[in-house]
Amino acid sequence: MNRLSRLSQILFTSTVSGILLLQSSTAQAATLWNTLEANSAIAFSSQLDTPTETADDFTVTGDGFTVTTVSFLGLFSEADATIEEIDLAFYEVFPGSSDLTREPITVRTNGPEDVEFAAFGTADNQITFTTTDLGEFTVDQTIVGGSGANTPGLGSGVVVDEPLTGYLKQIDVQLVTPLTLAPQSVFLVAAVDPSAGDYFWVAGDRPPTSPDPLPAGVVDRQAWFRTNEPFDNALEPDWVRISDVINQEDGTAEPAFNTAFAISGEPIPEPSEVIGTLAFVAVGAGLGLKRRLKQQQSSIQK
Repeated sequence: MNRLSRLSQILFTSTVSGILLLQSSTAQAATLWNTLEANSAIAFSSQLDTPTETADDFTVTGDGFTVTTVSFLGLFSEADATIEEIDLAFYEVFPGSSDLTREPITVRTNGPEDVEFAAFGTADNQITFTTTDLGEFTVDQTIVGGSGANTPGLGSGVVVDEPLTGYLKQIDVQLVTPLTLAPQSVFLVAAVDPSAGDYFWVAGDRPPTSPDPLPAGVVDRQAWFRTNEPFDNALEPDWVRISDVINQEDGTAEPAFNTAFAISGEPIPEPSEVIGTLAFVAVGAGLGLKRRLKQQQSSIQK
């Protein structure tokens, strides 16, 4: 192989190898979904040691999204409470992979599936987090688990509790391994284990502040709730709408609440952008190769 051929091969290999680096370096961090503004109307128990879960949805559009950060607002009943553990879980919209043969199944249109498709926890060192104290905050009512029997579709064991004045914190969670999602609607559960007292996920903006306006076909679903084993008469794997809990009536739509959270990361580039990057890099490399070939030829002629 002559020197010019070797030079061509080296430049081609460098071009191909550099495309991914260039594409990665030009990706822009973005907020996919944002309801991160506390609403004093209500807060929902989402506590690992209770155990309860609150789920709220977001929608991935375009060609997909890589989630790197999840931020949410939590209300702690005790001023000196710290966070001992956090779990994040991601669910498809029902039915997803739910078991449709079991009984009973609550009315779950626009709700989460039975079991999460992805989960991250501090216990497994899959996430890290920071907190920001936001001061005292009062909500008009809270949703908590109860020990009464559950009526399918109504969640009778779930209780609408009295107002609570607590201590609001913004919790910013970083995924050690980012989660890449295809275009779809997803329910998020953010559950916390406080060192003292009780923890609640605070209601947030409805509709979201981002994206604004919602893209065509995107639905902003309301928050859902369930109690988990070993809770007495646990709803798990079923879920119940917050509006159904409040109204004690199956299939209601109002009052509907979001939780306060934001999903951030990087949009997956469209294929046309990747092709454009490839063409740009290839042209640049070609020009460099052409200059080097001319220099080589000039040197040979001399």
